[in-house]
Amino acid sequence: MDRDIQSITMKLLDYCQGNDWAGYEPYDALNSSIVKALPLLDSKLPRLVLTQFLKRSPINIRRLLRVPRTQNPKAIGLFLSRL
Repeated sequence: MDRDIQSITMKLLDYCQGNDWAGYEPYDALNSSIVKALPLLDSKLPRLVLTQFLKRSPINIRRLLRVPRTQNPKAIGLFLSRL
């Protein structure tokens, strides 16, 4: 069992390093270059609806919406604190 945990941990570390410690966040819908170009989303309600839809969607459409992966300082700090 310890070898399984170590193997999984090393795979996770490789994955994180391979992606330059960047990934998607639950509330990153408004970072989309497509969304930024839509004037309809200048209002609070449509922005809220889009954010919640993307957060709760069972299908990840971030790549389709061109949402970039970003580095999150808090996530990196939490990861490092567990090493």
